[in-house]
Formats: sequence, structure tokens, C-alpha cells
Amino acid sequence: MSEPPREPASSDFRAAAATLRETVKWLAAAFAGAAGLVIGTSPLAGLGRLEHQGGLWVTAILLLLLGFLLICLALWRTLRILRPDVLYRSDLLAQDEDRELKPLRQEIDAHAADLLPHNYANLAAMAQALDEVKRRLEEAKSHADPAERARLIAKGQGLRAKLLAGVDKRLPLAQYLRLQQRFEREQPWMAAFGILALLALLGFAIVTGVPEKKETPPAPVIHVDACPGSCPDTTPPITLPALSPVLFDSGSASLSAAGQAAIQLARDALNRHPRTLLLVQAHTDTMAPRSYNEGLAQRRAQAVLQRLCAQGGVAPERVVVSYLPETALPAVTADQAREAANRSVRLSLIEDTRR
Repeated sequence: MSEPPREPASSDFRAAAATLRETVKWLAAAFAGAAGLVIGTSPLAGLGRLEHQGGLWVTAILLLLLGFLLICLALWRTLRILRPDVLYRSDLLAQDEDRELKPLRQEIDAHAADLLPHNYANLAAMAQALDEVKRRLEEAKSHADPAERARLIAKGQGLRAKLLAGVDKRLPLAQYLRLQQRFEREQPWMAAFGILALLALLGFAIVTGVPEKKETPPAPVIHVDACPGSCPDTTPPITLPALSPVLFDSGSASLSAAGQAAIQLARDALNRHPRTLLLVQAHTDTMAPRSYNEGLAQRRAQAVLQRLCAQGGVAPERVVVSYLPETALPAVTADQAREAANRSVRLSLIEDTRR
């Protein structure tokens, strides 16, 4: 035997209504974003290129206002869908000719068999049955026999609860159908206003994009003056002297006498060339591990820097220090190789381009 069709649960309609509400909110956000774009960003910039109070200027203003108005109308029609109207049982049971509720009741009655057992009446019959139950309950309250009165009241209340349960099962569907009908009713208006707003803003862009008429400027007159003050500087570049490196013993950061003499020569060269900087590059050989050599390179550079900037020396801002353990070595060697040239701090004069 085939299973009977599952009755739609109230949560199904609530989920569908929530999905439709989210769609409407996205549409409202899109229209609001377009309105914000018209108000606060680039579309208004084109007005500055037009002659004020001219025909194109007036046309551009009218098109811009029309586009903004149409966007606002589309946004208003969109937000009308989300009106927070409460739907009550009495709204479904009433038999008035409301423009929105009458087709809603007809749609619900058309699908009643999908929601309730076959013996449930339509909404109009349920409203009449509830009125009849109310009348019988009033009559039962005045019955002379207490036992019969209690039985009639309990029977009437049970029948009323059953009828109201049937109405309650229709409420989620009614709320979803009302939201859907509003969306279908407003959708053509939203589309029409959106398209017209796009056309108005497109017309505004075309009008403000008209190239401005410019008078042809006169040909420039070039004056050639043999003024010494305007002649380029033909002074040949200064040749900076080469400096000797500061050598260190293996694993040491102590300055030798030769190293101190090399530093003094660098100090003298800096004093002779005030528009120069001193580049200090600290190296190590590849004997020790990398982690050790990094600290060794820093200690060697610090020793040279302290000697350079000691009393009567150069200003620290004229010295650029670089730590290069096992990197860019003066002499390329294999790993764990001793090389005196690599246990050094190289000194180089460079031009100070900051001045």
C-alpha cells in the first residue's frame, strides 16, 4: 500500500515566508544602495563640467532628480511588501470584501484538502459553525440539569477547540500567501521603476559626458636665454675614495690596531666629504653555525659603530649598518671554511641623496 501524502507542516510555510522576506530585503538594499550612489558619489561630479543655467545643465539636473525619485519609488514599493500587519483568526473567518483578504481566503479554501482531513469545512462554513457553537454554549449555560449542562458545555468547547485548531493550521499558510501575493503585486512596479531609473541615470551620464568646447590656445612662444643661472650643472661627479675593511680574528669581535686605523681613515674621509654616508657591512666566515654567526656579525658591526661615533667622530645618522653573516661574502667559500677576508666589516662611502 502506498503511504498517504504528508501534510505540510506549519514550519514549511514559515521557512518559505522567511526566505521570501530575505529576498525582499536584498531588493530593498539594492535600491537603497543605488539611491546612495546617486546622492553621494561620482554621478554628481559631471555637473561641474557643464555651463551653469545652460540647457544641458538644466536637463542633467532634471534627469538626476528623476532617476533619484524613481529609485525612491522602487524602494517604497519594495518596503510595502514587508508591512508588519498581524493576521488573526478573525481575519480568516470574517466575510468582508477586503482587497487582500478575500483572494487569500479563496486560495486557502482551494488548498484545504492539502492541509486538513477531508471532513473539514471551508472557512465560511467554519465561521458559521463557530457562531453556532457559541450560540449553543450560551443556551447550555442556562440548562436546568447541572449534569446535562456540564456535558453540553464540554461538548461545545471541544467542538470549538477543534474548529479553532483547523483555523490555526491555516494561519501559517495564510501569512505566507499574503506575503507572496504582495510580492507578485509589487514586482511589476519595482521592475518598471528600476528600469526607468536606470534610463534616467544613463541619460544623465550621456548629458554630463558631452565634451566641453574649448578655444584653441595660441601657439606658445619659446624664449631662449643664455643665462648662466639656468644652465645645467656640468660639474663632474665626485670620485669617492675606497676604504680598507676592518678585519677580525676567528670568532672575535675585538678591534685590532689595524682595524682601528682603518676606522680612523673612514672618519677622516667622512669629514672631507660632508655629503656622503658610510655603509657598514658586517660579515662572518662559514665555520660556526648560522645562529652563532648572526650574533657575531652584529657584535662586529657594533664595535665598528662605537669606534666611528666615539668622541670627535661622525654622527650616527651618517652611518648605515647591515648584518650579512654568511651572505654576500667578499670571498666565496664552501661551508665550514676559514677565510680571513670574510671575517671583516666592509666600509664604503656612498653619496647622501637625502640632501
